[in-house]
Amino acid sequence: MYLFYAHARALPPPLNDTLFPESPIYCGPQFATVRQILGRGSDSLRLLELMQKMTCVFRAEGRPNTEALGYFHRQVSSFHSKLRASESSGQDHIYEAIRLTSRIYADALMGTMKFSQASAFSTQREEARPDYAASPTVLVNIVRHLMHTDLDRMWGGLSGILFWIVMVTGAAARRTQVKDLTEAADLVNERQEEEARRWLAAVAVRVSIILGFEHGGALLGTLQTMLHIQDKLSGRNVRKRVRQVAVGPERKVAPQNGFGDFAWEFLAEDK
Repeated sequence: MYLFYAHARALPPPLNDTLFPESPIYCGPQFATVRQILGRGSDSLRLLELMQKMTCVFRAEGRPNTEALGYFHRQVSSFHSKLRASESSGQDHIYEAIRLTSRIYADALMGTMKFSQASAFSTQREEARPDYAASPTVLVNIVRHLMHTDLDRMWGGLSGILFWIVMVTGAAARRTQVKDLTEAADLVNERQEEEARRWLAAVAVRVSIILGFEHGGALLGTLQTMLHIQDKLSGRNVRKRVRQVAVGPERKVAPQNGFGDFAWEFLAEDK
């Protein structure tokens, strides 16, 4: 029912006359809130601006401009890790989470594929780096970086960015196929990935509750855009999954799930 509400509710375009939780999929014309916090010229801001431009191109009517998407995609690929083993700050981990999520997001929009499929490409690209620190998937790395940030305040003025990250990575955490787990290493990797899925869902629910109370309009606008993007990536129509009520003596009502089930359904793409 909430998905229907999110689709049907008309919202005015976001403006920068007030501060609100911005993200690449819901922001004002100048990205004022995020720019004020990250500072002009920061690599994190440059990545987020690229994601916002890719979102606009991808959401345009008709077929997306693949030439423009390819140009932005190449720019995203030029950003590299800045982590140093002994000198990593919270801001460094925020940048890493943004960078890795941007790789998944850019791959998905460029290839018109689900986030869960795009994450496999991002993982392969990260593993090819000479300074890559081995871990199961790029999703587990993102979770590890997020754990080194200020989650008590939900990133403060960057809470919209955090929400975008957990939505994208939560959808990317969807299993694309059943794995044949025979090796001990496979079992360890699968356990880490399952823990990452649960952790992402929990953070997504927490951020959505906080934003829902303080910035209901921005939260709704963010969800509307994400639903539209996932529609185009997978070719499905979210409205078809909404409860249908028949007029007359026969009335069909879809099963009602709890909030936890809704969070998992929203974050995990349909097969």
